[in-house]
Amino acid sequence: MYYLRDDLPLWRCGEGNHVIDIIPFLKKNGQADFYKDIYVHRNVGGEGAMVLCRYKMKFKPCPICAYCEQTSNDTLIRNLKPSRRTLYNIIVYDSDRKGKGICIWDVSWWLFGRYLENLCKVDGKKIVYTDLDDGRSIAFSRRNMDITTRFEGIRFKERNYKMSDSIFDSSYDLNEVLIIPSYEQVLKIFNPNEVLEYSKFPQRTGDTKIEPMEKWSLNNNLGPLLRGTKDGKYYFRNRPDKRFFNADNAKLWGSARGWNGEEDIEEKKEKKEEKKEYKRFLDF
Repeated sequence: MYYLRDDLPLWRCGEGNHVIDIIPFLKKNGQADFYKDIYVHRNVGGEGAMVLCRYKMKFKPCPICAYCEQTSNDTLIRNLKPSRRTLYNIIVYDSDRKGKGICIWDVSWWLFGRYLENLCKVDGKKIVYTDLDDGRSIAFSRRNMDITTRFEGIRFKERNYKMSDSIFDSSYDLNEVLIIPSYEQVLKIFNPNEVLEYSKFPQRTGDTKIEPMEKWSLNNNLGPLLRGTKDGKYYFRNRPDKRFFNADNAKLWGSARGWNGEEDIEEKKEKKEEKKEYKRFLDF
């Protein structure tokens, strides 16, 4: 299962040198943008599918995220962790794509996007490389097509041409190109029955609804600790969400799970002090 519509022109970046222009697009609200961040579960199911994370994308229950909260298999959690990717409208100047118009590039943020973000910041000023009149082209090389793949030499190139309004008009609204799978579709692909009972997943059947965790975090201090509610009962996470978890709510979560968070925090402080003492000893 793939997460982009079948009718879209996609660019598969191969090995070698490439030059592209990133083209902005118009959103439904009338504002322009030039990229779309998405979060994808990789290596899902027996076929190693890539599936959009329902929780990260739409704040809706995701059976894969639910499984990661239940299991203690750190390797599996790491492999199933949603990875950040970025979609761009681009014009490619490779010989096989030249003159073929706009296509969509789906690329890892970690391998490409983060370097591009740093590249456009020079002396506190931001280079608007997507500007239709005064933008920049992007040149880079891709090495290897396996797990060791990487992008090298990412750099801007001066443009001696301007982008026409017709090119901007033909770009795709990247918010409208995604296929958001249903809970049941993800569960069918993931097929977790071999490793976890189906009944342990937060489910949405009939009138039953599991509320997203973020909604709770806005209303009360139990937000980081809750997975959701069902039939008026609170369902706590096996592990607190690290984005919101801190010492202030550690005790709350601990008491809910039968664990004294205060003692654990004190123990960590003692270990930290011991490490400092040992370092001072070595320095001496």
